[in-house]
Parts: sequence; C-alpha cells; structure tokens
Amino acid sequence: LAYKNAGLAPNIVVEGGEMDAVLRFVQRGLGVAVVPATVALGAPGVRSIALREPLTRTIGLAHRRDVSLTRAATAMAALLADTAGQLASGNGQISSLA
Repeated sequence: LAYKNAGLAPNIVVEGGEMDAVLRFVQRGLGVAVVPATVALGAPGVRSIALREPLTRTIGLAHRRDVSLTRAATAMAALLADTAGQLASGNGQISSLA
C-alpha cells in the first residue's frame, strides 16, 4: 500500500520473511529490502535509510484464553517488551512502541 500511495511499482523478484536471509541478499548486492529498523541494526555492509512516512507494524504474543500464563511466559513477555524499548530508545529510526 505504501508503494501504491507513492505512485511506485517495484519490481519484486523475491519476497521472504526470514530476515537473516533478506539481509544476506542485500549484503551481497542482490537488491534492496524494506525491513523493520531493528532488523538492520548493526548489520555489516548494510546502509539503512528511514522511510519518510513511517510504516507501523504490530507484533503480538498469543496464548489460549482458557490457560493462564506461566511465570516463564510472563517473564518472556516482559523481556520482549523491555528489549524492544531498549532498541527503540537507542535508535532514532524507531519512533514509538505502543
């Protein structure tokens, strides 16, 4: 939708959800990629440029409603939120965590 709104029609040759593989393509000069800012942090040989109109991404944790979270699952959720917050505070390309 962002491409369409900008009047662009990219020539997409490969799509992938495995971010390490996507970055390896870019590192080898096989194209460019639109990835979350956290993916490009510290990636050697990769130059990242923030999009002018930021995109949003929702990341969620799912669990069964009829089963309470274990202490381990609660700790994991807190660790993920804390790590995301640290990444956001140290990188100007990440504007907010809602």
